[in-house]
Amino acid sequence: MTERVYPFLNLTLPENDVYTNDEYGIRIEPIEGANEFEENRRELDSEYRSGYWHTANVYIDQPKDEADKIANALSMILSFTLSRDVTFNGRFPENTEDAPFLRMSTATFDIDNTNNPLVKGLITGKPNPGVKLGPFLDVVLDEVLPLSEAERKDKLSPISQFLEAKASVFASTEFLLMWVAVESCANENYESYKESVGDLFNEEERQRIQDIVIETAEQEFDEKKVDFLERRFRQNYLYEYGIDLKIKIFLEYLDIGFDMDEIEEIVKESKKIRNLVVHEADSGKLINEELNRLGELRKILIYIILRRIGVDKKMQERLVTPMFPGPEIS
Repeated sequence: MTERVYPFLNLTLPENDVYTNDEYGIRIEPIEGANEFEENRRELDSEYRSGYWHTANVYIDQPKDEADKIANALSMILSFTLSRDVTFNGRFPENTEDAPFLRMSTATFDIDNTNNPLVKGLITGKPNPGVKLGPFLDVVLDEVLPLSEAERKDKLSPISQFLEAKASVFASTEFLLMWVAVESCANENYESYKESVGDLFNEEERQRIQDIVIETAEQEFDEKKVDFLERRFRQNYLYEYGIDLKIKIFLEYLDIGFDMDEIEEIVKESKKIRNLVVHEADSGKLINEELNRLGELRKILIYIILRRIGVDKKMQERLVTPMFPGPEIS
């Protein structure tokens, strides 16, 4: 197989380590200048605070199409992990000095380079105790890369929405994008939930409700209003739990460690804020002196994403992250 080289931008690893994953034929090597970027990217007068800087090469020993897909998945995973836009703009088709550089169009997010990583690594034991990012990447790649292209896209979709939210200029836009990510994950989970416990109303019960409503409406209202009610009561969402309860069911299933009474309040209030932002362009209740609904929703989404990419309850206890504002985890 041919090893293909992808020059990655804004990618650094702890202590300039080289990361290798033999199962998927991946090797990440920081290049000269990576350490300077890492040490200076948060300095107020540093040019590294923003923009794109070639800091690492990613070598992928896979067929061309699969190598490109792996590079794109790595870009998304590492952007989330490092909390900045980690991307690439092309590849060398072969690992040789005279190989031509082929430019590629890739997703980018307008996030500056000053943020702390969302994940610093996993606490490891003997024989090499410490905090290592490599074992975390191993778990995530095992969760993501064996999937089909469509499944991989679905798996990483909340990361894309999270990064797009982080790149947003306005708090209201950031909030809405994160709400969409949380809501879509909860809806996806609800489909599995229905398969195991059944619908709130089965098809026969739904039809009976529609018949009762229409029979009553025909006696009270004109044809136009009856037609409206008939169309309205055919909509499936009317017979399901509301999104606030779906999110609670989802988070209970994930077993992150949130206090569910606190979650219930956060989701209930966040839903109200979502409606105010969408229907009245009012974002005044997002953040005030006592509450930070934006930060709370961000923390919830971060842990949803971590679960989706392979971080189970046991691994969560070994995960080293910054202190995120938001609901407590026990």
